[in-house]
Amino acid sequence: MVRKQVNQHNRKDLTVQWKDRQGQTWNVGFELKTVSNVARINGFSIHATSPKARLTANHLREIPFGELSEQFLAVARRSLPKNKLETLPGSTGLGRTSSLAELRRVAELYVKASLKQVDVQQFIAEALGVSSATAARRIRAARKSGLLSPQKSRS
Repeated sequence: MVRKQVNQHNRKDLTVQWKDRQGQTWNVGFELKTVSNVARINGFSIHATSPKARLTANHLREIPFGELSEQFLAVARRSLPKNKLETLPGSTGLGRTSSLAELRRVAELYVKASLKQVDVQQFIAEALGVSSATAARRIRAARKSGLLSPQKSRS
């Protein structure tokens, strides 16, 4: 279940429920902040639904932050104005690494472009709103992570 709350400071707070191995329900909150028209996860919080529950280091290791942040971003994409959609997750500059969710998106776009028989790199660049060089780097990262098959040699 996802709940959202918006305030006047250009922030959007969403809460995703998560159950631990013992069946205890936790509310994992994510804060989305838009700065200079770029939307990013700015922080998170964790609260038990039961007053008796205590958060431990084992809980922190168990929380599937990747999956929960994907749920959060999916809701955020639906609730943000269209002009900010390309910034989720869009390019954030030099030295940036791509998340597994982003690389999965690159792999999906790669397959679509291949089926349409269009220039894959350009198709991905346009779909993600990034440069052709950034699209090429993300394709390489998707290959390296095993989401795309290795590139055939051009002999």
